[in-house]
Amino acid sequence: MTSTNDTLFMACQDTMVKTASLCTTTPGAIVAPTTEWRVVSNHHGFVYGIKYIAPESRGDGKKPLLFTCSSDNSIVCWDVADMSVLASLHGHRGSVLDMVSVGNQLFSASQDKTICCWDMDTMRCNGILKGHSAAVLSVCGLEAKNRICSGSADETVRIWNTQSLACVHTLQGHRGGVSSILSTEMFVFSASEDSTVKVWDIDFISNMRQSAAPQKPQKLKMDSSLMSVHAMHNKQTSDASMIHLLRKFVSIQSVSVDPTLVDDCWTAAKFVKGLLRQLGAECRLVHCGPNINPIVIGKLGDDPTKPTVLICGH
Repeated sequence: MTSTNDTLFMACQDTMVKTASLCTTTPGAIVAPTTEWRVVSNHHGFVYGIKYIAPESRGDGKKPLLFTCSSDNSIVCWDVADMSVLASLHGHRGSVLDMVSVGNQLFSASQDKTICCWDMDTMRCNGILKGHSAAVLSVCGLEAKNRICSGSADETVRIWNTQSLACVHTLQGHRGGVSSILSTEMFVFSASEDSTVKVWDIDFISNMRQSAAPQKPQKLKMDSSLMSVHAMHNKQTSDASMIHLLRKFVSIQSVSVDPTLVDDCWTAAKFVKGLLRQLGAECRLVHCGPNINPIVIGKLGDDPTKPTVLICGH
C-alpha cells in the first residue's frame, strides 16, 4: 500500500488496484466504506508493488504519478487524478517484484535477476543493471548519495550508482535470500530468509574501496556498536565508525552552561553511556541534582594498574 494525504492506494493479488478516500464523514472510520472504493485493472497477474511519486520529488511542473508492478512482467503508470493508464512499461522477462524512485528515475527489481532503470518523463528504459545471479527481491534508495540498494535471492546486497548504473559494492554475509531492504540516513537494513536482519553503516560502505572481495556486514544493534572491539582491529572500519559517531555526538546540543539545554546534556550522557556499554564497560548515569548536568561513570576491566580517565564533553 501507499498513500497521499487523502487517498489510500492498494495493490492486490486479484490483479486489481484499489483506491480509498481517507477523508470520510463516516463516524469512527479511517477510510471510506468498501462500497465507495474505486477498483481499476490493467494487469494480468498478481500486483506485487505500488509506488506513489510526489511531484516535488521529480522537479518543478511535474504531476504526481502512481506505478504498479506485477507478476505479468509489466509496470503500469497511472494518472493519480482519474486513475487512467498513462503507460505500460515492458522490459523484464520475469515478475516485477519491487520498485524505488530516485529523482526522475524509476528502478524496478525483477525475478529475471535484473533491475531496469526507467525515465519517468519518456517512460523509456535507460539501462539494465545486471550482476545478481538470482531474482532481485527488493530495492531501496540512497538518494542523497546517488545510490540504490538491492537485495536478492542470491544472498547478497548490492549498491548501485544511479548515474553510471554500475554496481559499486557487493555486500555478503547472509545465508539466505535477502527478501527486504530499506535505508535510513545512516544505515541500510537487510532482512533475509536466514532469519536475521543485518545493519550496514552507509558511511563505511561509501568509504570502502571497490573490491570483488566479499564485504562483511557490521552486526550491530544500535549506533554505538560501531565502536565494538572487533571494529577497532580494522583501521578502515575504525576510522569510518569514529567519524560517524563524532558526527552524531556533536549534533547533540550539550551546552553545559545553558540551562535550557539540560535535556540535550542528558541525551549526550546517555549516548556516551551506550558507547561504554558496547565496549564492555560497567557504567551508570549519576544524577547530580536539579538542573545540573549528569556524570557518566564507567569501569572497563579489573586491572588496578590501568589509568582512570576523566573526560569533559560539552
